[in-house]
Amino acid sequence: HVGGLNLYDAMSVGKFVLLALVFLGLNLCTRALGSAVSLRRREGNLEGTQTVTDRSSAWRAFACMPLFTASDNTPLLMLYGGTTKTGAKDPLSVAANGVTSLQIFDLNNNKWYAPATANAPKAGPVLPGCGAASGNIWVHSSQYGTPGKASTAVSLLDSVHWSWSSPTEQGQLPVTRFGAAYAYASTSKSFYMHGGVPLSDLTNTADNPPGIANNMDILQPSGLTWDYASNGPARKYHTLCYMSSIDSLVLFGGSDQNIASYNDVKTFSVKSNIWQYSVNVEGTAPAERILHSAVCTADSMYIFGGLHSINDDPSDSAVWVLKASGPTNFTWSKAPVLASALSTGPTARAGHSAALYGNNMYIFGGIGPSGQDGTMYKLDLDKWQWTTATADQDDSSGSSNGAKTRVLVAAVVSSVLGVICIGVIAFVFYRWNRRRAVAVLSPTPESEDSDDSANGANHKQTNTAMPILSGVAAYAAADAQMSYSQQYEDNHGFLFMASSESTAVHRSRASNIVANNYMPSPHANPSLGSSVAYSRPASQYPHGSVRQLNVARAN
Repeated sequence: HVGGLNLYDAMSVGKFVLLALVFLGLNLCTRALGSAVSLRRREGNLEGTQTVTDRSSAWRAFACMPLFTASDNTPLLMLYGGTTKTGAKDPLSVAANGVTSLQIFDLNNNKWYAPATANAPKAGPVLPGCGAASGNIWVHSSQYGTPGKASTAVSLLDSVHWSWSSPTEQGQLPVTRFGAAYAYASTSKSFYMHGGVPLSDLTNTADNPPGIANNMDILQPSGLTWDYASNGPARKYHTLCYMSSIDSLVLFGGSDQNIASYNDVKTFSVKSNIWQYSVNVEGTAPAERILHSAVCTADSMYIFGGLHSINDDPSDSAVWVLKASGPTNFTWSKAPVLASALSTGPTARAGHSAALYGNNMYIFGGIGPSGQDGTMYKLDLDKWQWTTATADQDDSSGSSNGAKTRVLVAAVVSSVLGVICIGVIAFVFYRWNRRRAVAVLSPTPESEDSDDSANGANHKQTNTAMPILSGVAAYAAADAQMSYSQQYEDNHGFLFMASSESTAVHRSRASNIVANNYMPSPHANPSLGSSVAYSRPASQYPHGSVRQLNVARAN
């Protein structure tokens, strides 16, 4: 028994199958509508906005570009902050004039989108720290020139509704500073901020000349709680990224108050929170630089671009690889980029943004000889080939919206048709099972003939040669069979004889009960023909002695 249904009874199995079909229909409908809602949600976030057709308008320098995934698992890059002012080599010169607009690059269709955001920060950050964790995108901004905002330096972006919030941070708040390096470690699920230019508590601006910080601060994104670790080297405009094979952060380049730029390598153990200055590095190292980019795989760091100093122009367009063979053992090499692909790659630049997705490194923006270069460049780290990630010009946002709408309509229509088909199947099965139940409760005339042959020729019955009971006996038999149906309903939870058609069938069958005349007894009524119904053994009828019960009621 399941839920009060007797699964060994054909009629109960029918009801069970009906319920299963209903649940199947609801499941299919829910899945289809869920897909439609998910599609519509993404359409509202990205495809609902106009694409950025002018690539030069997407350009900016000193911005962050973290990788994140949409609700439908589409890989996206978020470009935020930075400046659109050309010719600015020193980020401090434009620190108070950052861009607040948001731009999203879809790695599937190579399109830029500019979604409208709610509650956006009033001041855009320059050289911000960005990352994606806990379902949000976080941005750390120095809020240059706006004092008293240290406890709300981290802003969260809801990537579903494109809404900003500034929750209050907890723990040991870091010293407010500008131009720090940021990295995320997957093992500790924490963001690390190191170095930068410390800002005044009164004005939240840099001193003249600016100082250099060596602090290492750690942010737990889940609770927006800050902690700190041992201090490292004093640096600004350097890079920091995480290698999982050695469970360490790797620092490269940058400058301090005395040196215009470095090209040394230092590591920070995520497990012990200890810096390692003595690092064995082999191979030819790249030149000293600042404002370059760095991305890391499990055991390699890839360096591109940068300046020797803020007074110089960028001149290096090569890709440099630092390979780790142990926690303190590294080897430098110049990436063997195909010569045929050099012309399609980015020119020398600094202050650009970089991101890693799969085995591809993406480069965008920055300052350099090419001016406002709004092209997204992609380097295949396996084939060492540069390509440009450019959307098809014929694929407009309107056609994309139309395609999405057609898919949405198809999802809804298919869900409705699926439910209708399941309903039709359920109705046909119900009708078939109902007729089968009626047949089970009463034998067919052919089966009666077969049964009579087994009992002898004297008891042979046919529909055309049958003694008929009197009216009183026939209706009594019909009432008896209806009473049995009611009893069957009470025992099994089904009612098959509720219609007038079924009642007429019962009464017809009651009138076909075979009767044998005999001599009247003292109690018999001669006017009624003094007859009694002939009864067969109960074993010849399904569901017990139904016909015996009718005979007894008739008597």
